[in-house]
Amino acid sequence: MDSFPRQQPSPLRFIPGVLALLALVATRFYSHALFHTMAELFAVAVQFSLFTVVWHSRRHIDSGPLLLIGASAASIAGLDALHMLTYEGAGLLPSTPAVPMQLWIAARGIQAGSLLVASRYTDRTPVAWRVLALTSLLGAAAVALTATGALPALLGSGGLASLRSAADWATVLALGATLYRFSRTPDAFPPAVASLVQRSVAAVIGSQSLISLAPDPSTVIHLVGHLLRIVGAYALYRAVVVSVLEEPQALLFREISLRNARLEDAQRALRRAKERSDAMGSVAGMIARGDEVDTVIARALDVCCETLGADGAVLATVSGTGYSVSHTRGFDRAMADLQTDTQSARHLALAIEKRAPVIVNDPARDPRVDRAFVSRFGIRALITAPLLAGNEAFGALTFVKRKGRVGFDEHDRGFVGRLGTALTLAMANERLRASQARVADALRCAILSMPDALPGVQIGHVYRSADRLARIGGDFYDAFPVADGVHAVLMGDVSGKGVDAAVSSFVTRTAFHALALREPSPAAVMTAVNDVLARLLPEGAFATAVFGLIDTTAGVFTACSAGHPDPLVCADGRCVEHDAVRSMPLGMFPDARYEEFSVPLGRGHVLVLFSDGVLEARRGLEPFGEGRVRETLDTLETHDPQGVAERLLAAVVEYADGTRADDIAIVALRLE
Repeated sequence: MDSFPRQQPSPLRFIPGVLALLALVATRFYSHALFHTMAELFAVAVQFSLFTVVWHSRRHIDSGPLLLIGASAASIAGLDALHMLTYEGAGLLPSTPAVPMQLWIAARGIQAGSLLVASRYTDRTPVAWRVLALTSLLGAAAVALTATGALPALLGSGGLASLRSAADWATVLALGATLYRFSRTPDAFPPAVASLVQRSVAAVIGSQSLISLAPDPSTVIHLVGHLLRIVGAYALYRAVVVSVLEEPQALLFREISLRNARLEDAQRALRRAKERSDAMGSVAGMIARGDEVDTVIARALDVCCETLGADGAVLATVSGTGYSVSHTRGFDRAMADLQTDTQSARHLALAIEKRAPVIVNDPARDPRVDRAFVSRFGIRALITAPLLAGNEAFGALTFVKRKGRVGFDEHDRGFVGRLGTALTLAMANERLRASQARVADALRCAILSMPDALPGVQIGHVYRSADRLARIGGDFYDAFPVADGVHAVLMGDVSGKGVDAAVSSFVTRTAFHALALREPSPAAVMTAVNDVLARLLPEGAFATAVFGLIDTTAGVFTACSAGHPDPLVCADGRCVEHDAVRSMPLGMFPDARYEEFSVPLGRGHVLVLFSDGVLEARRGLEPFGEGRVRETLDTLETHDPQGVAERLLAAVVEYADGTRADDIAIVALRLE
């Protein structure tokens, strides 16, 4: 924010200062001691004014360099005053020539040191009383050494002159470093104040250099040195005192401007963080829902290119000894069909080797990137993240910029690294799902295989798993001949869902099939299967089932139920539920015994068996139930077993609005 507009100052304002300097120079021709006293008195007055104004305004000043310069000015003013009073020829205080020299060295040292330290406080604010205390202690120590004569005694004959020369040039170097730092940090002061401070430091450097080169006070060089010191003091006076007293709004507006800039930076950082969080949330949500990995990757490349400001993205997978591009965004067909070796895609290999994202903001000159690759696709900057799962590398994800000068930064590195981890998880999940699907397909073939017909019997069957991923569960069914005109029919359900339940279903179905060929009756088969499952099923697992024999000659279905829903027989537009003798589920009690029941079947009658997933399908809290099963079957116009099974399944799915709460299996058989 700019300060209030001011009128342009008139050049006439310099006339009083020039006249004062000329008057001061005139005093030198009368007495050098008077000239020296007047010059030092001006410098002392300036330093004391700096301290007074800054100290009483310290609670309202938020400029670190200004506070440091003002708080240290008290000690400098005190040393300069003692130097003036003890100067040879002034006759104000008795002393030896060594005393004012030592006080001069101490004052210049504290001044140069405070300015140098102030140049490093451009972005922080010191505690004013600590600066005052420290510089006062240094000044008091210098006075004590001078008063006791300890320093000349330590240096010996001629040592003090050498010390002054070394101290003068050290001061010049310190001030030079100060001037360099202030020039590199223009935000340390408002523009007008910064210019005055730099001129003040430059004038003091010139003064100190000239006085060091010509220590004889009778020379013109020495005179010019003192005049430069006065000019430097005046510039500092203008920079600090006038800025605080006459133009405090400049400091206030500057601070407001800096705070606004910092606030805008923070707001930009927050917006950037939110955009990245939203992007990651979108990708993570798709992964959590189990969306197809190709859909997840395509969406991730679109969203994250916008978030990063990237012009394109590439996901390359490991293929043999090289890499194959599987997904792109913002590239033509040439990139989509690209297959490359580790040499031409060494930035991918490097990211995988380092197990961390790699940023290359000057790929045309960076040996980590193949120059032919960069030139071919016009890449100006890139960031590559590895896709790693344990010690296995799936590939690498790369975002590129092909225009502009802004590359990628450390915030981008963290974001792309997290995205790479998420996409690796999606790819690993896809691989796991594919593996589970192969297992599920094998199990489905084993536990859900069913002939379309047996001699004298037509068969229809449907199955719907509650597990969208595994696509298989605990329900199972089977039908097979056991003798001439006699066929075994099985419908069952093992507790649990997914692949684990399917494995238990396979065991149960196999046990029924084997024992049905050995045992003489359904009850005997059920009892034998219960003994087997009590040993083979996992702890806590159990199975329900209906197993029976259809005698096509006698027209009867003799069966046994282990806690399973009762079968229905449909004929002449009406379905009748036959109350089965329900015994204990299988696998829970080894000594359980099972009773048989018989259902008469006529020619054209349809026998319907189903799992409890049909009854328990819900709309809200209300289940589909046995009544809706009968109503659905009563209204069917078909007697085709497959049509019956499919229509019943459709009614259940429609009632539950597609929700999958449990596995559903339905078998329909018609006696020809």
